[in-house]
Formats: sequence, structure tokens, C-alpha cells
Amino acid sequence: MARLKIVYFSALLFISILFGDAQEDVTGDEGPTIYSLHILSDIKFRFATTLITSRIANPTNTTRETVFDVDIPSSAFISNFTMNIGGKIYYGKVKDRQSAQREYDRHIEEGKTAGHISAKPNEFNKFKVAVAVAPESKVTFNLTYQEVLERRLGSYGHEIYINPRQPVRDLQVKVSIQEVRDLKYVSIPPITKDVISIETKGKNELTTIDRPTSKSAIINFTPSTTQQGENGVAGKFVVHYDVERDFSGGEVYVLDGYFIHFFAPVIEEEFPRDILFLLDISASMSDYKLGQLKDAMRLIIGQLNVKDHFNIMILQNSTKAWSANLQQATKGVISKAQNYVRNLRTGGYTDLAKNIPHAIHYLRKQRGEGIPMIFLISDGIAQAHVTSPKDILKEVDKVNKDQIPIYSMAVGSESDWNFMYRLSYNSGGLARRIFEDSRASSQMSGFYKEVSSALLQDITIKPINSNINNTITHYPNDDYISGTELVFAGQIDDTATVLDISANSINGPVDFTLQSDSPHTAMNSPVDLTPVASLGNIIERMWAFLSIKEHLKAAAAEVLASQRNVNYDRVRILAQKYGFVTPVTSMVVGSDLDGVWKAYEEDMNELQARTPAPTPKPRPTRPPRRYWGGGGGGGGGGWGGGGGDPHFMIGINGLDFPFCFDIGNKDEIYTLFHDPFTGITVNVKLKGGVKLTTRGTKRVYIKETAVIIDDQKFFITHDVIQSHDANYQWKTKLEIRVKRAWLIIDPRKELVRFMFDKGIEVEVLRRTHNKHTRIGADYINVEIRHEDGASSSSTGIIGQYHNKSMSLRRIKVTDADKLVGHLELKKDKSMLAAAVASLVNRSDPVQRKHDECWKLRQKGIDAFVHPTDFLVDDIFDVK
Repeated sequence: MARLKIVYFSALLFISILFGDAQEDVTGDEGPTIYSLHILSDIKFRFATTLITSRIANPTNTTRETVFDVDIPSSAFISNFTMNIGGKIYYGKVKDRQSAQREYDRHIEEGKTAGHISAKPNEFNKFKVAVAVAPESKVTFNLTYQEVLERRLGSYGHEIYINPRQPVRDLQVKVSIQEVRDLKYVSIPPITKDVISIETKGKNELTTIDRPTSKSAIINFTPSTTQQGENGVAGKFVVHYDVERDFSGGEVYVLDGYFIHFFAPVIEEEFPRDILFLLDISASMSDYKLGQLKDAMRLIIGQLNVKDHFNIMILQNSTKAWSANLQQATKGVISKAQNYVRNLRTGGYTDLAKNIPHAIHYLRKQRGEGIPMIFLISDGIAQAHVTSPKDILKEVDKVNKDQIPIYSMAVGSESDWNFMYRLSYNSGGLARRIFEDSRASSQMSGFYKEVSSALLQDITIKPINSNINNTITHYPNDDYISGTELVFAGQIDDTATVLDISANSINGPVDFTLQSDSPHTAMNSPVDLTPVASLGNIIERMWAFLSIKEHLKAAAAEVLASQRNVNYDRVRILAQKYGFVTPVTSMVVGSDLDGVWKAYEEDMNELQARTPAPTPKPRPTRPPRRYWGGGGGGGGGGWGGGGGDPHFMIGINGLDFPFCFDIGNKDEIYTLFHDPFTGITVNVKLKGGVKLTTRGTKRVYIKETAVIIDDQKFFITHDVIQSHDANYQWKTKLEIRVKRAWLIIDPRKELVRFMFDKGIEVEVLRRTHNKHTRIGADYINVEIRHEDGASSSSTGIIGQYHNKSMSLRRIKVTDADKLVGHLELKKDKSMLAAAVASLVNRSDPVQRKHDECWKLRQKGIDAFVHPTDFLVDDIFDVK
């Protein structure tokens, strides 16, 4: 009998149907085979419905485990899921998150199989379920998701992620496009492995495009097993298209009490711009981030028009403008600006509470006839004076009365995305995550190109002789930007409507009057590839989809939890009614919906804000923060904490969760980090606590740390901060320059930070136990960040992992419902060591939080860590 269980492991990319053995160590013979993979997409009125059907067979005489693992675009919502296992159907139903969690917990207590997973890689939402397939039997998975396609840079883009990891005998991707206007073009670039949506040129030679009418297209991609290659198709399949346009009010359609309006007129001349580029070049933007910023600014400045005026302002200890006044974007000025950016160097810290208001004041005084815009490139982390994002936003709101839009680019995985999103949203601008890869500069320049060319302002849309309500306007910002589209939807009491649209262009006011149409008469002989793609309720579902998206955006921009929850409640009501999986709803999967088998959740990162939710039984519930490394007594690790082992947690490329381990005894001294080229060494001394480990030994904590910069030495404990020539106080705020670094003491956070010119950061956090915890005396944690600032000769418990990666090769679920993974440590694709680790949840009673990590067993510690190599005799020893 096939049995269903849930497996989670590190986030993967693309549509992945993975397979492995249900036994721990069976190898050799052929495992489950994907014999059919069909992906069908219906696109009507820019509304895409995608159905993925995967059929898998187990030809062996033993039970094997197979995993259905799908990544969908972050702009989409899952709307349906079914499985057929041995003739038994399992269905999906959407519930609010807390109800699903309670039902999950109840079934766990009753001893029934259940699972609860959540994962989200960079730009995608993940759906994953694992089943054990009986010998010589088959399983079929069906997943449906929907999205409203957004127009960017003059085209709609529909993305499908394919990666079966093997040639598939019956592989088919079929996309049907049906629009009311004539299709201007349809193009399919080559399949790409780039996970970020950047313009791709070329043509996919294995696709065919049929054009039944001028308003429709059918795309087929059916590669043979030979054409798929030895490892199968792997990458992002993208369809780009646009419709013919003119100088008009667009199209509006009414059906069954709902209307939708698309507005994207052809406007030839754009408004000139008054732009201030605000560039963060503090120490945290060192090395590769600075290089990417320079490359991006070279491209962005090169896009300026001669009618534009601009200036560049850098953020370090204070703001500094390239020029006293805004400069006209002539060729000579552009060249000078590019040279200025080319010579920028990082250093110091940022004071965003002063920097950003100063920039707003400057642009308000300098602006001329152009549209004022601020483009901020930063990690969004304030390092001086006011550091609370909430307080910084208050300071910005005080001065930005004119609502000068701020367009933010949040650089790197450690950026404060929540803050930068709210900063932009509240000003009428937009924000974009910039991911750390080789194409980060293209991401930045592409974002600028998307949002910078305004064609219309002050747009108003009014119905004539119609009663409409619950309207939603889905658009990036307040202006109509070249290459985009405004979508206006709502409920209506009439069967038809007339819209009056007015706006301002550079040549004066423009007005349009638009009569509605019926989608049934507007769309001739529609083709339905998927069973849920008929026109019956498509406009109503588009309205619900767009309403949910706008409520999520509004929630993400709210600082107060009470205001966020108002929007979350609206999302919850709509999502449950229309069956969408959102960040506040889950999908429960069961046989005839009787008994919980799985709950699927989107990660809250898409919202840029979080809501409280119960912590699942032993399942990861969120992707962790990605610091490079760290250590700390009683649970320190790369992201702080306290109160128990494992007391070393290290984030490493290739794993979504850090790996962790326990080493050391009372009074032992270890080198965490040593780099002979930068002259930086960090040592720690351990002490014993009161609470016992599972091995019956006392837990250990960090008692002392030494930060050594060549011949300059700093000594830090829970009570003292000393250098060779000075004593400092934990309770006194301080920012001073030391040798090749900034030393910052933040009493509010109980933090000492060394920000080295090379980009490396060392943080020492003071942890004071409440007497009720009874787990030991006070202690300190040590965190080390920004690997790229270190040299290849780095050593130490943390430093040894520089330029190395780790991969999760296999994962199993034990009889106790624990996850066990097989980890491989690599450098330059060569395997250095392999070990087994268990996914554990490390609690921190001081900070009252939980972190998941892959805990190494003793053999893994010996293979990966080599702790005795880093024992030293004295806290100031360097070796």
C-alpha cells in the first residue's frame, strides 16, 4: 500500500520531481521514473492558468520514495492540487494557516501521518510532497496555479520552470494565448538557468508557434529524449508577447457582476526627470557589492536623456554630493559621472535617519521642471545614531511631504528588505530585491529601466451611469510608466459600463471615453487547455487575485501589527472563498479531505512582513537569514541567540539552513577566525554552565573573546571592553576609528561591532540570563559576517569554510519523523568530506526564538571541523 509522508529539505530551483529510495542505504538499481510530464497553460485576458501533471512509475520490486517538487513564480497562487496513488485520490483544500496548523497538530497527537512545510527560494514559491510508491505501481500529481501577467518593458512574460533531472519519454509544454486585441508578437527565448527575470535574447529552436487567428497563438515544446540531453531539460521556459496598441483608453469587460479594465495607451513623449542617485558605499557594501553597484550605475547613467537632470550622492558617515547642483545629462556630464562612480571606495557606516531626509531636502530645493525621483542602492542597514527602521521611516515621512518617490534596490541576502520596501511604498515608489549573483548589475539597471520613464501623471478613472464598488487598481506606482499596464477591476451592478479616463501628459491633458464589452463576444472561439480556464468566472477570479495582491502589499507596508492584520483578514476571506494559497492560508491535502496529510504554506518573505504563527512540530517553517558564519556559547552561531547547544552554527553556500555542532570544554580557547593577509584574528574562551546536555555534560558558553588586528588587541567579556590603551563601557554609545576598521558600541542592542575596511564584520553580543532560565551564567556570542572580505588563506573553526560549499545529497525521514541528511563539503567542485546530519530546532530562551540547523554527529565534526587544530594556549595567541 502506498503511504504518504512529507519531506522538506533545502530549497531547489525549477519544477523538480526528485526520486530516491525509501530505505536508508539501498543503491544501484533503477528508481522511480518520470514517464510523463505535461505542463499546460491557458492565458486569457493576461490571466494565466497553469496545470502541471507528472506521472511517475516505480518499476522495481521494492517500495521507493518519490518527491513532487514544484517552484512557481512568486506572482502566482496555487489554486488546486490532487494526487492519484494506487487508484486513491487525495485532494487539496485551502484553509487559514492557524486552522490548518491546529488540524495538523491534532493528527500528530492522534498518531496519524501528517506534515507541514514551507519554503521559498529567491523568486519562487515552493510546493513539495513526498510519497512512497509501492512496487510496480504508479502515481500521478496534478498541480494548478494562476496569476495575472504583468507587463514589463513592453511585453507580458509567462514563466514555467522545468527540471525533471532525467530525460522524460513524454515531455510536453503547451501554452495557449487568447487576447481580444491582435497579438503584436510572440517570442520564446532559449531555456535559461538564470533564476532572475532578466531580458534574454535569442530563440528556442525546439518550439513551434501556431497562429490560429490574429488574436491567438498556441506554443508547443515537445523535445525528444535525445534533444533533452543526458540529464534532461533544466531551466526556465519563458513566453513573451504583447498586443497591438493605440492612443485609446484600452479595453474594459463586464461579466457576471464584475468588470476589468486594461489601460496602456501609446504615448510617444515621456516626462523629463530630476533624479538623485543615493549610493550606499559604507563598509557593508564592500567588495563584490561595490563592483556590482559601479557596473549598474555605468549602465543606468548611460540611459539618461539629454532633457534629464541628475546628481549622485554617496552615503557613508555623512552624505556627500558629486556636484553642488543637478546636472543636465549631456554626453560630457554623463562621462564625468561614470568616472566619478568608477573611483568610489567603501568605508565607514551609514546614518539613514539623517542621510535620506537630507537627500529629500536637497532634491526638493534643486528640482526643476522634471519629475523628481530618488534611486537608493543600499543594503538598508543603518549603522549609526538612529538604527530602528521604524524610527527612520518616521524621520523620512516628516520631511517627504511632497511624496518624492524613492525607488529602492535592496542589495544582498542580508539587506533589510522590510525596511526598504516600506520606505519605497510609503513614498509612492517601488523596491526590488537584488540577489547576489553575477548578474546583479543587470538586475539593478533593468529595474531602473522598468520604472523610470513616466508617460502620464494624475490618472483618474470614473464610471459613467454605473454603480461600481470594491474596486482595486493594480499598478506599480502613481504614474503610467512606459512599457507597463494599469489594471482596474471591481464589482458592478450593471451589465455594461462606460469609463471616463483623464490624465496629464507632457503636452497637456488627455481624456478617453471607453465602452465596455462582453468577453464572450470579444473572444472568438476560445480554446481551453485546462479544465479551469473557461471564461465563466475568469473576471471575478482576476478581481479576487488582484485584490489579494494589493492587500498583501498594503500589509507589508504597515509598521503596526494591528493595521497589518486588518489587511491579512481581508486576504484570508478572499483566499478561502476563491481557493488561493497565500501567505495567510494553507493547503490541506487528504483523502476525500478526511484527515490531514499535508499543509502547504507560502513563505512570508513575499509580503516583506510576518504574522505570528505556531511553530510546526519538527519542520522548518522559514528560510533562515544567510550570514556567513558565527559561533557562540549556548547557541550563539551565525545569527546570535543563547541558551544551549548546539553552540556553533555556520551558514554556508549550498544549504538553506546552517550546519551546527557542539565542541569544546570549560576553559578551552579556540581560534574562530584567522586571516594572515588581512591581519584579523578572533579567539574565544569557553566556560561551563549549569544545565546539562543530552550527553550528561555541562553546556558550554563563550566567556571571553579577543579581536586582534595585527598588533592592536581588543579584549571583551560580558562586563568589560578593553584595548591595549583604553577601556570602554557597554552602556556608552561609541563610534570610533581603530586600525583599518570602525569600532561601534551599541548599548541598546548590547552589541560591539568591528567593521573592517575589507568588508568583514565581527559582532560581539552580550547575553544576560534571566534567573528563571537556570541554564548558566551570563555570556557573550560572536558573529562573523561577509566572507568575501576574507582571503583564501583564512583558517579557524569558521574561517576554514571560506570559498567552500556544502550540498545536501540525500534526505530520509526516520521512524521518529526526524529528517536526516547526507551532507558533502566541497571546494571548487571537489568533495572534501561527507557526513550525516539531523535537522534540529535549536531554542533560545534568552531571545525566545528558534533556529533550525543541520546538526553534525561526532563523525561529522571530526570530518568537517577538525576542532583540535584550532586550540590555542592564550586568548591573544595568533597561529
